[in-house]
Amino acid sequence: VLSQIYIGRPSDVKNFGKEARIQVNDVFITPEAIPKFVEEERVKLAEKRNLLEIQFKIDKEAKMGIVTDVQQKLRDVSARKINYSGMKISER
Repeated sequence: VLSQIYIGRPSDVKNFGKEARIQVNDVFITPEAIPKFVEEERVKLAEKRNLLEIQFKIDKEAKMGIVTDVQQKLRDVSARKINYSGMKISER
């Protein structure tokens, strides 16, 4: 079961700025909120909670610092099933 985390520039730069941000379920969060997000996703899965897999979709302009922060928070809560998704040119 996949839960997606998008890291990149918001599409609405006028309201949210140009800096890369973390987005889950159409909500911007900070790295500190990752453990809560993972727990909420695990609760939704009930008995299948060990099947949770996190899919990263990362904009090519995002700095590795924010990506590393998210990866570390995922490690802290033992969310180790992670895959990385590329974006097609038409998705930019």
